[in-house]
Amino acid sequence: MCLVLFGSSFPAFKLATEGFGVGTVAGVRFAVATATLVLIGGGLPALERELWRRLLLIGAVGLGGQTVAMTAGIDAGSSTLGALVLGLEPIGVAVAAVLVARERPTPATLAGLALGLAGVAVVSGLLTSGVSGAGRPVAFLLLTVVLFAAYTVSVRREAGRLDAGAVAVVTSIGASMLSLPLIGFDAARGQVVQPDLRASAVAALLYIGVGTGIAYLLFAHVLSRLPASRFAVAMYAVPTIGVLASWAVLGERPIARDVVGGAMILAAVWVAEHRRGGRDVAAG
Repeated sequence: MCLVLFGSSFPAFKLATEGFGVGTVAGVRFAVATATLVLIGGGLPALERELWRRLLLIGAVGLGGQTVAMTAGIDAGSSTLGALVLGLEPIGVAVAAVLVARERPTPATLAGLALGLAGVAVVSGLLTSGVSGAGRPVAFLLLTVVLFAAYTVSVRREAGRLDAGAVAVVTSIGASMLSLPLIGFDAARGQVVQPDLRASAVAALLYIGVGTGIAYLLFAHVLSRLPASRFAVAMYAVPTIGVLASWAVLGERPIARDVVGGAMILAAVWVAEHRRGGRDVAAG
């Protein structure tokens, strides 16, 4: 269920940023998500002060940072591009898990990373249109991959020893603390609300907020039971869901480079993970 919510958020982000500023979308998203999680959990969790500080930092950097980068990337490009580029997230999560565990990536993982980056170049149009039209959104979206990978590994570590619901609530508060002030930047530029605000943008923003709360609650529960690298396998479905949702909601039909680049990204995922039945990393 959380993968469906993640994938369907791509067209929702695009719709929301057509009616609101990028910072406003990010701020409202986690404000609504936090309210949803507090409502579901029946209040704030009772944790020690040090745990609060650590989880707030994880949420601010991992969730807040990545949602700002992703919103900006989709706003500058397209939700289809965002869905396909973020197909690198499973590889990013696997690599982050290796680094945290102090292990060395295998040649298969390195080959997957190289092939995935090549796929990103194809999808973005860098090979056919140059850097002027795609460099900025791709840079934002690749930053999202890095931050999400760090967040996933951190949540896996914390949810394995704390209540998963508490982890979801506090990290969401941390994300709100980082993203809410961005509404002020939009206000200074007169971009909080666009002049041609439509009901679809409002509905999309509310959907993102409530969906984010539920998705990250489920996300924390899953990671409390599965290693991050195993969950990464299930994340392979997110780009496909995102592309289909973008096609259905926004009418963004995938073009040839989307199909070719997307196939390369999925091939990269397969190359990096096809030996999961055995050891796919060597001990450091």
